[in-house]
Amino acid sequence: MFFILSKTVGLLLLPTNFLIVLALAGALLTATRWARAGRRLMATTIVLLAVCAFSPAGNLLLYPLESRFPPWDAATNAPPAESSKPGAHPKASAEAQPAPPVAMEDWWLARDSKGHAGWLLSRMIDVDAPDTLTRYSEGQKFVGAYVLATVFDAGAEQQNKNIPEYVTVLAPYTAGLPFDFNQVRVFTWNVKMHRYETAFREKNIAGYLPVKLELAKDPYGKSPTAQTALPAFTYRVLTADAPPVVPDPATGFITPGKTIAKMYRLEGNVVHRVAPPGYKDPPIARPMAEINKEKKGRRR
Repeated sequence: MFFILSKTVGLLLLPTNFLIVLALAGALLTATRWARAGRRLMATTIVLLAVCAFSPAGNLLLYPLESRFPPWDAATNAPPAESSKPGAHPKASAEAQPAPPVAMEDWWLARDSKGHAGWLLSRMIDVDAPDTLTRYSEGQKFVGAYVLATVFDAGAEQQNKNIPEYVTVLAPYTAGLPFDFNQVRVFTWNVKMHRYETAFREKNIAGYLPVKLELAKDPYGKSPTAQTALPAFTYRVLTADAPPVVPDPATGFITPGKTIAKMYRLEGNVVHRVAPPGYKDPPIARPMAEINKEKKGRRR
């Protein structure tokens, strides 16, 4: 019932049909006591019909629709792209529309202990890390977990009392990101509390593999342990002035532009930066906008 009513009302509300209905209503009024009003109504509708039929008014009313929906393109046998503004050229509007992003997946080239190599889909594998560490993932995935050192804890619950300490890199559960990881976290073992604790953490970065592990001295340090070779790790991050990193749509490889290397040493349970005195890192890229804590905590 509603469908029939909507179609009927829509047909009657067309400009020409509406004027014809008004003319018929005026003709019917001429047979009543409102004959004078009926004649005026008929005359008005006839004039409006003549104006719409023989004057440019009809073309002016149709112009917005003709500009909004351009005619069929016979050369390509397909309608041109729909323009977003009245009167916009079809080719210009088609060029203005960006191409849809290509769906990307992350694949890892892996090799087993027997030398067999192959590609694995990243979301189908898990990095080997203790359960005591994965509980601190905070909704991210471990991209790498590397043993920096081991400490002996006779009171540990584990069967193996030599507890490994890790440097880990993490990333969101999203494929096709322009970086390998966005967080670095070092876990050291507290012998007194018999648990892992965070000794170092840097997040909201655009980091790239590999993470380099070595035993290194601190040529710039003045402490007694500076000239002792201790576990160290180095990773690369993207600088703020580097161009945007876009995965190659054909190969999927990402090639970062300008990066800087950050080197740290594990001295006991403390992580120290290895850098010349007074050295200051250039601004680095931040994948997520940082919130100004001073403004956030300010109250009126």
